[in-house]
Amino acid sequence: MKEFRLLELIGEIKDEWIEDAVQMQPFPKRRLFSVQRVAVGVCAAVVLCVGLLVYTQVQHRSDITQLPEQTSAATDDSVQIANPFQECDSLETAEQIAGFSMSVPDSCADSTNSVIRAVEADMIEVIYQDNSENEVARIRKAVGKDEISGDYNLYENDSVEDFAGVSVHVRGNGNLWYAADWTDGTYAYSITVESGAASEALETWIRQVQ
Repeated sequence: MKEFRLLELIGEIKDEWIEDAVQMQPFPKRRLFSVQRVAVGVCAAVVLCVGLLVYTQVQHRSDITQLPEQTSAATDDSVQIANPFQECDSLETAEQIAGFSMSVPDSCADSTNSVIRAVEADMIEVIYQDNSENEVARIRKAVGKDEISGDYNLYENDSVEDFAGVSVHVRGNGNLWYAADWTDGTYAYSITVESGAASEALETWIRQVQ
């Protein structure tokens, strides 16, 4: 009986109702995020992270670059090369410091005064000056055989000459000598003259230097 009743009910359904049901639109589906929008968002996040990382590295490198400059400046202010020469009030004092004796002329190249200096266990030098305390000549004696004049200028004449029976390396221009170096095998000697000296004057001074 139930089966027949169901068929009767189905038969009572009007055709227009069926047509309306067919024409009805389905429920709208939920909108899904666009794949392109998701990709753009991910790229933006990556770019932001990379940018922050690069900025951090640049700042760190900038800080490191500035440190050596500050360190260098501090080093320049704090580190100084010590002067090995000690000024002496007499030749005897210089001899005690250097550890050997020395003889020099009282005056050289028309000098009016002199300054005596010594390096411990190494050298004695006498700087001859004029009235304005400008250097006019310098005589040195040191332990060893190497040349010690400290004059590295280039001159027209550069040769080894015999002065008072001593082989002397002399340098100068024209008829004047500006630098002379020699050795006795144990000590080295030198004479430098600011305005140059004739051979006769140079030989006189070489004889007096011991």
